[in-house]
Amino acid sequence: MDVILAIVNDDAVRIIVQLTLLLAFADVVVAILAAIRAKDFTRDRIAEFLGNHLLAAVLPIVTMAVLASGIAAATESGSVPADIAILTGGFWLAARGGLTAYGLSVTKSLQDNLPTVASGSRTPPPPPEA
Repeated sequence: MDVILAIVNDDAVRIIVQLTLLLAFADVVVAILAAIRAKDFTRDRIAEFLGNHLLAAVLPIVTMAVLASGIAAATESGSVPADIAILTGGFWLAARGGLTAYGLSVTKSLQDNLPTVASGSRTPPPPPEA
């Protein structure tokens, strides 16, 4: 029970969870709005958006952070051998790297979808003349 409380109270895990959920929420909302504006929205799009974000990105990133925090807490309490503690750094690195990659992916997706939300057209506007 102490390990679970340590994970729940871990600020790094809390920040990673909040950032990944914020990124997923922003991208899903903007993508749905873009699909509605472009008049190609279907209910299947919601499942696709949520599956691509929650299952493919948020869940693995949060799992890595929880494992890192849990192993660190269990090592401190003596529940697991100290040899296992070496995995903590790898899990933190995977969680932070995944969050960074996901943030870059969401940034690209937002750049692609925001013009559609604004104009209602999936075709990019013509470049300005010089």
